Amino acid sequence: LSSKKQVKFKKCEGNHNYENPVVAKKLKELGDYNYGPIWETNMKVEVRDAVERPDHSKYEGEWIVGSNEKHGKGKITWVDGSVFEGTFKQGKICDKGRIISATGDYYIGEFLADKAHGVGKMTKFDGSTYEGEFKMNMHHGEGTENIANDHKYIGQFKNDHRHGKGELYHSEYTYKGQFVCDKMQGYGTKTMSDGTVFQGYFFNNQLCLADEAKSEKKPLYKNEAFQRSKDV
Repeated sequence: LSSKKQVKFKKCEGNHNYENPVVAKKLKELGDYNYGPIWETNMKVEVRDAVERPDHSKYEGEWIVGSNEKHGKGKITWVDGSVFEGTFKQGKICDKGRIISATGDYYIGEFLADKAHGVGKMTKFDGSTYEGEFKMNMHHGEGTENIANDHKYIGQFKNDHRHGKGELYHSEYTYKGQFVCDKMQGYGTKTMSDGTVFQGYFFNNQLCLADEAKSEKKPLYKNEAFQRSKDV
């Protein structure tokens, strides 16, 4: 016997207003979601009337015949107007889809177990974007982040932070090198807008140990906190 808890659903009776003008505007701007082909499955599915979930969100779409597990193409609308359209596997958002939040932020890409996972693109209401790899809703792996009217980062991410090798393009400077938890840290090159070059080891966004052969800034820069970190 299966020990999996059966979630109870009830038919939508119009008790909740799912309207959100921000989401409606974004849906009109993006157009209908293209589900495209989905994975092959031996499970028989059926389309049922919209139902209300325990959190009062609304689900419309396909189910495994004879069960309460969403499976196949479907759509969830939350009470704040947020909308997900995409595919489900045995009750969970999985494979590919599009989610639009109540604030107008939206993500299009791959999912696993209800989370953004795989390759996708997140677009914020202010126009900022992240495109690349995700891990359980976090930026993780290779990606490109564009912060609206400010700067652009191309490189590696770890657990939602710029971490590893990357390139940062800012109106006042360009930095290419190592990052640790969003900070310029490790070996790198920082080129100012006037052409001045700083190259060497950075710590907490500051040049701490200059490469005398390549940095135009002399004498050698030193920083006690950086030196302590090197001694550990």
